[in-house]
Amino acid sequence: MDAPSEIKPTKKRVLAWIWISISYLVIMCSFAIAISAFLGIRSTLHQFDMDAAPLAPGTPIRPMGMEMGIGLAWTFSLLVGGACALFSGIISLIQRRKLQVILAIVAGIAASVPMFYSMWGIRHIVELHHLVMEP
Repeated sequence: MDAPSEIKPTKKRVLAWIWISISYLVIMCSFAIAISAFLGIRSTLHQFDMDAAPLAPGTPIRPMGMEMGIGLAWTFSLLVGGACALFSGIISLIQRRKLQVILAIVAGIAASVPMFYSMWGIRHIVELHHLVMEP
């Protein structure tokens, strides 16, 4: 019996490849969301630092607009980036791909980094310029 000239992959194998590539794509989206939120927060904190530089030490401040922008950025990062990481983690667990599960966990952790960076950045700028945050 002659071997077939062209061996086609089975439908099950093609579907598994599609799910694996979707999982990697969603992990990259989670990292991209976390990085864009981090850069947006960094830009907002830099602008806050430039605005706070001419203020006298001990000046009470209430930067509501800046805090709202930062809060929206890290909330978006946590909700959407975390959801992407969770979705890809579930797909990876179903496919039994250990590397993808680890990458999904790292992407989920990376989605929370902008939140901690923003809290640290605001505190650092306030202490650097000796300002007083109003409640």
